Parts: sequence; structure tokens; C-alpha cells
Amino acid sequence: MNFFVVAIGHSGSRWLAHVLGCAHEEADSRDKSIPHPWTPFPVERFWTAGNGYGEVNGMLRFHLSGQYPGRERLIPRRAWLRRNPRAVVTSWMNDELDRDPLELSAICWEVMWHYKNLSEWAAADSEARVIDLETLSTNIEALREFLSWLEVKRTITEDSLRPIGVTPKSRTRFTWGAKEEDVLRRTMQRLRFSGDSI
Repeated sequence: MNFFVVAIGHSGSRWLAHVLGCAHEEADSRDKSIPHPWTPFPVERFWTAGNGYGEVNGMLRFHLSGQYPGRERLIPRRAWLRRNPRAVVTSWMNDELDRDPLELSAICWEVMWHYKNLSEWAAADSEARVIDLETLSTNIEALREFLSWLEVKRTITEDSLRPIGVTPKSRTRFTWGAKEEDVLRRTMQRLRFSGDSI
């Protein structure tokens, strides 16, 4: 049953790990100092933990690259939990770190760079699945089908769709306007995204 689900931070990985009853980011003690996406995938911990092990881990995004396929393909079930990048940027801007509006450019770059990299990784791995959070968190049958694919036996109810760790409304400060959209657009241009990439 070895599997992993990779995500960009604020894409719902904690919620999905809760639903699956599997490890979240605690399994990877390393932090963002990992220098390159092609750093060897930590496949040993899957072998050590046994066939029943799986995890949802945002930090795994630092190991995956469409240009440098690696040992992650030794894990039989591989998925990307994708979320609309505008929603990811919004969540980062509204998180508990009390971000300054001037951080938007850096956050757009971070989110869109990983979004592009994971898009290329998923396209290069024909057996990997791309699962949209917007579908998975609102469609109970889609969630059940995904768990079946992962070979995770859990009872799924409407309560399973309930979000966890939601940012309080009082912290919802960031909104998209023309200036913010322009920052995202210029970031996408620098990363060579086409207009319909997201």
C-alpha cells in the first residue's frame, strides 16, 4: 500500500492526511534547505515503514522534477494534490505570519514555481494521478474513489469533507485586485506559463 501524495503548502495536505489517517509532514525532518527538486526522494522511509505506509507531504515537492525523474517511481501509488494557485497564494497571504503585501511577488513566485514543477512532474509520470482539492473536498464519491485507488480502507462520510485548520475570518485580509493580478501575471510570464496554464 505504499503511496505518497505531494502538495504545495496550503493545498489541503493536512486535511487529506487527516482523512486518510496517514502521516503528514512529520515524516520528513528536513526543511526548505533542501537545495534542488532532484534531491534523492526519501524512498527508504517507505521501505522501513512497511507495505502499509503512506503519507501526504508538502515537503516532498522539493524532491520531484519532471526533468529528473527519480526513485519516487519505486512507490506504487503517486499523486499530486492540486489546488487552484490563486487560492494557495491567498491562503499564504492570509496565514498566521501576518504577511506584508510586499511579500506577494515572492509568494507568487514560490507557489507558481512549484505548481509548474509539479505539473511537469505529473505529465512526465504516466502512472501518477493529479487530484484537485476543489473536487476531492466537495465530492464524496471522488474522495472514496481516491481512497480506493490508494488502497486505504476508511469510512468516508459527509463529515470527512469538513475542512480543518481553517484561517479565522478575522485574518482574511488579502484580496485579488488589478495590481495583485498583474503581479501573478508577470510571475507566470517569467516562468513561461501560457495564459491557460491555470
